Amino acid sequence: MPSLKLPPLAAAVQKNLLTRIGEPFNVSAPNSTRVGVITNCDTDVAYSFDDAPYIWHQELNQLFAQNNAKATFFVNGNNWGCIYSPENVKALQDSYAAGHLIGSHTWGHVHMDEMTPQELDEQMDLIEEALWKILGIVPAVVRPPYGEANAQVVAQLNARGYTVVTWDVDSGDSVGVVAADSIARLQAFKYPQPHMPLNHEMYQSSVDTVAPAMLPYLKKQGYKMLTIAQCLNGVAPYKIVGKPQQRDETWTCGKDHAPPSASR
Repeated sequence: MPSLKLPPLAAAVQKNLLTRIGEPFNVSAPNSTRVGVITNCDTDVAYSFDDAPYIWHQELNQLFAQNNAKATFFVNGNNWGCIYSPENVKALQDSYAAGHLIGSHTWGHVHMDEMTPQELDEQMDLIEEALWKILGIVPAVVRPPYGEANAQVVAQLNARGYTVVTWDVDSGDSVGVVAADSIARLQAFKYPQPHMPLNHEMYQSSVDTVAPAMLPYLKKQGYKMLTIAQCLNGVAPYKIVGKPQQRDETWTCGKDHAPPSASR
């Protein structure tokens, strides 16, 4: 079994995770974590969606495949739906197989700044456990819900081996910006300036209007459509890569997997 190349605290956290799950891992990711909060790419564009997976997730998989583009999906465990549902499992497995980046967005879409360190660890542990079971990975990139992460939170996430990212341009879908205005915001990009735009996949217009307009447009401008790990040259996408597990009775979003502080 290969050894983890992570800071001591992060290595201890992952050892506890693997002990709890009871499965070995096959590949360890190199330690390549950026400290602080990263708000933009080094190069090109990383088109990202928060609050995954939602009912239109497979449409995004198809759209990005048609445009030969990569996406980054920041995943919750129990927010708009349970990550363990058969539909969500299949959607995430298809995304991962297509080479999209699967990042953490906490288990229950919480306000990280309002949590104790223990509560935050629980949120991260639960989504890590779910993604290990479903995909055989432990993510190395996290986007804090609402973009909220104070210095203590960022330090805790960095210590767990995470690169913490937010965005440089918000499509505005989560606050009611109409599709035409979201497109205008994103079409203001001037090549070769890099960008890390924020979108949310539970808003249908972001899936069936904005993204279909933006992917061909950005490629025509000369941009490569990369994952966030790719656009941050050298950042590890995952801390651990192994094998997905077989579904059993622990694949649940029941009371034992729903921290009381979880919210939308």
